[in-house]
Amino acid sequence: MKRFLMLASLVFLGPTVGAGVAAAIPPGKSVDIDQQAEDAQQGSEPMIDTSQQDSAPQGSETAPIEPQSGAKKGHRVPPPPPPNAQPTPVVPPGQDYTVKTGDTLWDISGSYLQSPWFWPKLWSYNPQIANPHWIYPGNDIHFYPGGGAQVTGAEAPAPEAQQDEEVTLQGKIGYTPPRVLLAPAEGFITPRELAEAGKVSGAIGPKNLLAALDTVYLTFDQLQPKVGDQFVIFRTVKEVRHPVTGELVGYLTLLRGTVKIVASGPPMFTGEIGKSFNTIERGDLVGPFGERFLRNVARKEADRNLDGYIIATFVPYLMNIGEDHMVFIDRGRRDGVQEGNEFNVLLKQDGLEFDWEARWVKGYPVETIGRVIVIDVKETASEALVVNSSRELEVGDHVEMLAGR
Repeated sequence: MKRFLMLASLVFLGPTVGAGVAAAIPPGKSVDIDQQAEDAQQGSEPMIDTSQQDSAPQGSETAPIEPQSGAKKGHRVPPPPPPNAQPTPVVPPGQDYTVKTGDTLWDISGSYLQSPWFWPKLWSYNPQIANPHWIYPGNDIHFYPGGGAQVTGAEAPAPEAQQDEEVTLQGKIGYTPPRVLLAPAEGFITPRELAEAGKVSGAIGPKNLLAALDTVYLTFDQLQPKVGDQFVIFRTVKEVRHPVTGELVGYLTLLRGTVKIVASGPPMFTGEIGKSFNTIERGDLVGPFGERFLRNVARKEADRNLDGYIIATFVPYLMNIGEDHMVFIDRGRRDGVQEGNEFNVLLKQDGLEFDWEARWVKGYPVETIGRVIVIDVKETASEALVVNSSRELEVGDHVEMLAGR
């Protein structure tokens, strides 16, 4: 009768013990329930049985490593830390660990965060790991939030205040922009340059879309090119008018390719297409090979004060302008602008006002919201690259160049 009662008691307690053990063992572990039940009756800690392992996926060159499979058979699971405990890495910020064969997040947490139970926290520090059950040799593991740069916020206790402690600073503080900038050149021509442009009037091939190595026939009204001269082939996109006066300033253009004169005219000159950046068609325009597609622009101090406006962007319907966008301003060579000059972009309005016409409101102080550097100077306008913006810029914004800066 006693033996029957003991067996009944074990049957009744068995699932409860197993459930408690399963709750304490991290995902990915297999547990010997009979051994855990015996340990529970004797008051001992549970042990992990790692005899069952998930197989690697078919076709994988490197067998994946599961984060909770690193404990050895018979190794006792350490008790979990208190609920509010935070991991304390044993390595300084910025030092990472490279996964080796046999490593798991469970083992790495135990070695470097002082408890394997912190493996979910370790996983949160490494968003590049999509699934903690699949890590591979060669993966870099960070032990601090933000990629290991520093421990901030709730992840680290606040430092104790120090009394009568002096802080001294040496060297220059702040960011110094490079003196030479590599900038792309977009297309913009003035009305005079458009009037001097030639045209692709025909081609030897029976096709509409022309490309590299095709032979084309060119006509010019003003220029008299020589054999060997090179030109750019372009197409106008839209007119650029001054946002205040409405005056025609120039045209946005798309470069289509390059062409070299191989036989002289007139009335037609024969050319061979060198490079084609896009499809070239009869009717496309031809201009002097003065556009450099990538250029080194050295910053240059301005020798005068000058103000103006942003009059266009290279992308015709771009509403919000930011860093690395190309813009055109209404000041050029005749105004004293030089390649490398910088203009500040200015704003006078309330920060919650989004009406373009209200971006220069009387009574508000002038704020600098961006900076552009001139990369190409035309007679009446200049092309500039946005190198800094604290908020969106727009066509019509005021710009200002200051002497000595």
